[in-house]
Amino acid sequence: GTVMVIAGHSSFRWYALRPVRWLGDVSYSVYLWHWPLILLVPAAAAKVTGADDRGALEDVVIVVGALVLAGLTKAFVEDQFRTPQWAHRRRATYLLGVTGMAGVLTLCAGFSAGLSAQRDTERRVLAATLAAGSPCFGAGALDHPHRCVLPKKGPLVPAPALAAEDRSAAYELQGNGKNCLAKANRYLVVACQFGDPESATNIALVGNSHAAQWLPALERIAVGRRWSITTYLAARCAPADILLDLTTVDAALGCRAWGREVVRRVQAQRPALVVMSNRPAVPPWHVTHEQEAHSSYTVGYRRTLARISSSKTPILVIRDTPVPERGGVSAPDCLAAATRWDDCSGPREAWLEPDPAVAAATSLPDRGIAIADFSDIFCDAKVCSTAIGGVTAYSDGSHMTATFAKTLAPHLDRAIMDALTAQAAD
Repeated sequence: GTVMVIAGHSSFRWYALRPVRWLGDVSYSVYLWHWPLILLVPAAAAKVTGADDRGALEDVVIVVGALVLAGLTKAFVEDQFRTPQWAHRRRATYLLGVTGMAGVLTLCAGFSAGLSAQRDTERRVLAATLAAGSPCFGAGALDHPHRCVLPKKGPLVPAPALAAEDRSAAYELQGNGKNCLAKANRYLVVACQFGDPESATNIALVGNSHAAQWLPALERIAVGRRWSITTYLAARCAPADILLDLTTVDAALGCRAWGREVVRRVQAQRPALVVMSNRPAVPPWHVTHEQEAHSSYTVGYRRTLARISSSKTPILVIRDTPVPERGGVSAPDCLAAATRWDDCSGPREAWLEPDPAVAAATSLPDRGIAIADFSDIFCDAKVCSTAIGGVTAYSDGSHMTATFAKTLAPHLDRAIMDALTAQAAD
């Protein structure tokens, strides 16, 4: 825009007006100030008013605040460093520069150290709370409604700021050196081992990242029952035998090949149980209508489940957990800013998506396929929660924290034993 004005030799009279010239003088300071204000003013206003959306008043405050701060910065910072005497006092200039840089580095180091200390404290609190094993912690609070008080506000474990890294050991960057999710474009099968490696009882966990979120619960069960766990997981790919609308044709073909290879391995290994869970986050190839996508996924899952069950391997399909991001919510961010946990809840009908894997399992009766649905732990008849029993339930907009998954272990254990018992009876 500036180049066009200069090239056009414009002589509009309002260019010469003092307010316009003043705005030109402070424009760089406005540039520096406007973005922090856009971020901070709505957050501060939300704390005071409780409103989530930025309104006209906040916009006015941002504009006026940016102009006032720009004027002050121009006068007391920019102009002070542009005076001629500074240019001729080289030693003082360099000394001031070094001092300023040292001050900034010291401030950043102090902030980083403080944040690191806070995170360490939050990790110790998390470890101590898990070790205490309170029956009212997380999902357990719902098992004892007469004994457990269900709080609506207060500190959460893990703290929302820590929740993003409180994830399943199957994900990369969890400190165990494992990266158990196959990735696009080739989707090469990755098999990771957890639990007791000497156990004769093996559980296969199959699906995308929404299956990986159940690993912490399975690990707790495996410790008590001395089981081993083998994971067959993929990112943004589901084992439904259909083409998904991934970023490239190679990725779509690779994803489908991954699902078929996982089925082949499961058929060959004959685990004691296959646990499957998925979120249909990617639509089928060239399908845009939601109902058509659900039908296509259901057909693909039916093929996969039928092939696995043909080897007489029992299967437990876990209905996918509610998805806050479908309502535009990143759970930890919301909880960090909220005064009450209920502020980050959402409607059950919006967060609880139809699950085609469950639909496929339902359509295959007498095939040794059981279904586990834990939706009522997250939701009542109308509302789903992001904080349950003092626990941050989500690490982002859709995946459970490892901590909350661990509190679901008794529920999952019952579902697994029911599935195995039913298969043994058959």
